[in-house]
Amino acid sequence: MTRRAESKRIRRHPGGRSSHRNPSAFLWRGLLALWLSLAMLPLRQEPAHAFSPVRPILAWYYGWYTGPESWVKTADLPLDLYDSYDEATMRRQIRQAKAVGIDGFICTWRYNCPRLLELAGEEGDFGVAISVDPVATSMPSFEAVLAVIQQEKQVTAHPAYLRWDGRPVIVF
Repeated sequence: MTRRAESKRIRRHPGGRSSHRNPSAFLWRGLLALWLSLAMLPLRQEPAHAFSPVRPILAWYYGWYTGPESWVKTADLPLDLYDSYDEATMRRQIRQAKAVGIDGFICTWRYNCPRLLELAGEEGDFGVAISVDPVATSMPSFEAVLAVIQQEKQVTAHPAYLRWDGRPVIVF
């Protein structure tokens, strides 16, 4: 391809940036923004009696089962249908997890994680880590992901928040 034909194919902005979308550059900018936002977390500020097992075994906590209508979407049903926001159910599930050697739950931030964290603290010796779900419809941009991480800074100070090597665990 001649240089003239190539210059017509890609038009350049005055700053030298190409006007066509570069998915790789977008990804790298997003990862850089994510890394910078994580650098703002209080990494070594461990609360008193922070939950920090040596080698944690974790399970995902699915907090979106809120009634009969939410169970219609799955064929793999438990024996007893439950409401993930019911405190007795949450306590029972924490106790069941502890009984089989699970150290904590990973909870998707947009569900009942703050209450699950409180109950885990009350039950003791059990942690909760937050999962930031960047594909959620309420988070259409990296700025939205960064906003959620900023909100989670307060949650990570809770004594029942799961820590690894003294640092809060955030799952993506």
